Amino acid sequence: MNTLYRMSFPAFFALLLVFLWSLAPAAPAAADGITPPEALRAAAEQALRARAQAVGHAIRISVGELDPRLRVASCSQPLESTIAGDGELHDYTSVAVRCAGAVRWTIYVRAAISSEVNVLTARGALPRGVEPTAADFEVSRRTVAGAGADYPGDTAGLHGLRLKQPLAAGEVLTRAKLETAALIRRGQKVTLLARSGGIEIRVAAVALSDGRPAEHIQVQNENSRQIVEAVVRDATLVEVAL
Repeated sequence: MNTLYRMSFPAFFALLLVFLWSLAPAAPAAADGITPPEALRAAAEQALRARAQAVGHAIRISVGELDPRLRVASCSQPLESTIAGDGELHDYTSVAVRCAGAVRWTIYVRAAISSEVNVLTARGALPRGVEPTAADFEVSRRTVAGAGADYPGDTAGLHGLRLKQPLAAGEVLTRAKLETAALIRRGQKVTLLARSGGIEIRVAAVALSDGRPAEHIQVQNENSRQIVEAVVRDATLVEVAL
């Protein structure tokens, strides 16, 4: 004899859900794993140290901590790392760490860079426009931000340069505070060269302003008194285009 079982609606609904769930496709499997933050930091440091070897002095590298919430899929290939931007070591340098495997991604890791280098410290106050000499500085050892490329380490490299801003006593000289000194001075007698095809004409002229290499300045022809604009070629020669 058949027996009829009566089932309440809530129980029937729950059974129906179980049945439908059994027919649904399986959910995608979880990722095999994640790339450990230590691996990302190690890849970034490797690129930084490779670049630091070419600098010629000791570089301190401090790779920043990554966000602990960061989850990056594991890579099927060795991680690649390159210094971002211009590829040079700055105070704060970013390194692009990439996965070129089945899953591709790029993470930027930031590092602080410092180095201990020789710097030039002003013995006294120096005005803007002066051409510094060895007597104006003393050499000292300092820890500076970056790879030290912004700091002249000796006075030999100061030839042909001048200060483009004042320097206080005890202040450290940086390359950003220097510019090429004028080759030609205002009032100086120069040779004015004009070229046209294979013909050259040279006349005596007077510079009406200071001029640095490849800079345009005005000069006055001593014979005609005509004022023209010319390009500084060397310490005594300026050229006008025809």
